[in-house]
Amino acid sequence: MLLYFCISNIDALIEKASGIEKIDYSTQVIADITVNRPDKKIGSVKQMMDEYGVSRQQAEFALNIPMKYVPLFFDEEEYPKQIERMTIMRRILQETQDILNN
Repeated sequence: MLLYFCISNIDALIEKASGIEKIDYSTQVIADITVNRPDKKIGSVKQMMDEYGVSRQQAEFALNIPMKYVPLFFDEEEYPKQIERMTIMRRILQETQDILNN
């Protein structure tokens, strides 16, 4: 059960992180949306969803990512490496779960 929970969380994280590709790995997008919003009545998440076609979860992830993780996700060269690491971890957990189930 715990492994299933970990696997589904990794899947969710990969899906949420994919929104960063849609904004072209730009931290400037985040700054513009949070600081220089042209329409203060529209929330940052909604504005990002409307302007960049990301899901609510993707927008929330990009807008709320801790600064210490920005280099892992907002760098065009590092991002695929990070996704690959998570994919490998997911595969290892899945294989472990398969072994435990058999």
